[in-house]
Amino acid sequence: MQLPVGEVAVNPAAEVAWYFPETREQYRVSGNLTIVDAASTDSAMQAARKRVWHNMSDPGRQQFAWPHPGLPRHLEDPTAWDCPAPGPKDPVLDTFCLVVLHVDEVEQLKLKSNERFLYRRQEAAAVPADEGAAAVTWVEEPINP
Repeated sequence: MQLPVGEVAVNPAAEVAWYFPETREQYRVSGNLTIVDAASTDSAMQAARKRVWHNMSDPGRQQFAWPHPGLPRHLEDPTAWDCPAPGPKDPVLDTFCLVVLHVDEVEQLKLKSNERFLYRRQEAAAVPADEGAAAVTWVEEPINP
């Protein structure tokens, strides 16, 4: 899947769905995306980007050194595909972005029992003792399947 980074900047809303055939459950997770690229200034997100880069396989890292995905493949330069994989300790390539989904809602559908639940994230008011940090709670609501 090619993620249009420019489109995410305009509209970060995203949804991911998983279905588990053995339990016959479906989960739909929605929220907003953050793209963490080389220019991102959030140090925690940059640290996460480096951790993911470090934990990727060599072939996974190698793909980020290839020519731009989705463009016509120029066969006149076959060496473009033979570059060595960057090592896990090598600097993160600028072409590598970390995509983070900040989850606001989770919908669970249990097909065996015909039950459906919506879980919504709610941030409580800032607590003065936490110097502005807001507590997060999740509210569960049974809904019609």
